[in-house]
Amino acid sequence: MHGATSNCRIVVTTRNENVARNMGDNIHHVEKMDEECGWELLWKTVWDNRETGDISRFKEIGSKMVQKCDGLPLAIKVLAGVLRSKRSTMDWEKVLRSDLWKMEDGGVQ
Repeated sequence: MHGATSNCRIVVTTRNENVARNMGDNIHHVEKMDEECGWELLWKTVWDNRETGDISRFKEIGSKMVQKCDGLPLAIKVLAGVLRSKRSTMDWEKVLRSDLWKMEDGGVQ
């Protein structure tokens, strides 16, 4: 970003390469995570090494949500922020069934 001081950084994320080109700076392509790495990122971010007991049901639901994030690390981190306050599998199911997943690409750029 032109005119910004050297101590200031702004990160713009987009899936639309034209938006990135219009910024006039370097484009960094982020690789998508595979499902297992995405699950690990989600789990570690949500639970932060706290005791959780049996995780099999959380993993079943969480893996479905990770798939919906299409391997994008930022999307998984945002999802983890939502899930961090939800400690039951029933709460995770509500997030999985939420209408938020029905948003179309092209909304906000």
